[in-house]
Amino acid sequence: MIGSLLSRLRNAHVFRALLVYAGAAWAVLEATDLFVDKFGLPGWFFWAALLMLLVGLVVLVSTAFVQTAPTAQKRDVSGPNPWEVDLVDIKESVSAGRLPHLTWGRWALGGVVGFSLLFGFAGLYVLLTQRAPSSAAAVDSAAGPAIAVLPFRVAGPDAELWREGMLDLFYNNLDGVAGLRAIDPRAVLTRWRSDMGVGATYALLGNMVGSGNAVRLTAEVHDLADGSSYRAQVEGSPDSVLALVDQLCMEVLGAGLVPGSTLPRLNLAEATTSSLPALKAYLAGEQKYRGSRFREAIADFQAAIDEDSMFAIAIGRISDAYGWIEPFGEQSSYYSTRAEELSERLPQRVQLLLH
Repeated sequence: MIGSLLSRLRNAHVFRALLVYAGAAWAVLEATDLFVDKFGLPGWFFWAALLMLLVGLVVLVSTAFVQTAPTAQKRDVSGPNPWEVDLVDIKESVSAGRLPHLTWGRWALGGVVGFSLLFGFAGLYVLLTQRAPSSAAAVDSAAGPAIAVLPFRVAGPDAELWREGMLDLFYNNLDGVAGLRAIDPRAVLTRWRSDMGVGATYALLGNMVGSGNAVRLTAEVHDLADGSSYRAQVEGSPDSVLALVDQLCMEVLGAGLVPGSTLPRLNLAEATTSSLPALKAYLAGEQKYRGSRFREAIADFQAAIDEDSMFAIAIGRISDAYGWIEPFGEQSSYYSTRAEELSERLPQRVQLLLH
C-alpha cells in the first residue's frame, strides 16, 4: 500500500511540483504583504490569500493523482487531456452534481479566477470603506489625534532628499508624543490624494529653504475639522537640521495639538543619529525602500550604519530590506538581532516604533 502510494507520488512528480508550488506561494505571499502595506488593503486579505494557497495545494496533489491514475494513462481520444479546460463540460458536471474531472488546465484556471476575485473584492472593499462619508474620520474613539505630514516644499541643497525626508524625521519625532499619532509616511505618500487626510486630525505642510550658510524650516498645521491653522518657523545652520526639527516640533505641539501643558523633551538625534551624513544616507534609503528598490536601499542603509554603527533605526530598516530579497537569510537575522540589542538605548516610544 505504502509502496504503491510512493510510486504514484514519484510518477506524478509531486515532490517536484510541491517545490515549484512552494516557491510560487512564497512569491504570492510576499506580493500580498506588499499590497497590504502599500495600498492599504485590509489585514484579512493576507490570510485569505494564504487559505487559497492551501486549498490550491490540496487540489494540486489531487490533480497529480488523478492524472497518474491508470485510466488517465490509457485515456481514449475523446477523454480530457491534462491541460484541457472545456468550460461546457465543467458547467454540465456542476449542474449534474458531479465534481469536474481534475486536469492541470482547470487547476490553473481555478487559481487565476480565485485570486482575481480575491483582488477584486479586496479592491472594492477598500474603495467603499475609504470613500464612505465617515472614512476620513473613522478613527478609534479611544485613540489620540492624528497628524499627517505631507512632503515638504524644498529649495536649496539636497532638495529631493529633504522633500520626503522631512516626513520621516517628523514621523520619528512626533509619533506617540503625548498621545499624538503620526500617520506612517508610506500611507501619506500613497493614499493622501485618493483618501483626503488618511484618517488624520491635522495636516502639516512645510517648507525648507537652505543655502550653504543657513536653513529655514516652516510648518503650517491645519485642523482638518474646523479649518483653523497655525504657522511656526525656525532657522539655523545646515548642520543643525535635527535640532531645528526638534525645535519646530515643540512649537507645533505647543500650539495645542495635544491636551495638557506639559510636553516631553524631544531629541531626534537621540532617537536616530547625531551624524548628518548617516542621516542623509538613511533618508535616501527610505525613499528607495518605499519604492521597493530594496537592493539600492540596502546600500544606503549600509552607508548610514558605516557612519554611525549605533544607528538602531537604520539597522532595523536594513533588516527589513534584506527580508524582502533574502527571506530568513543570515543578513536579515543578524541586523534584526542587532537592532533589538540597540533598541534599549532609545526612548520608549521609538522602541515601540522599531519593534
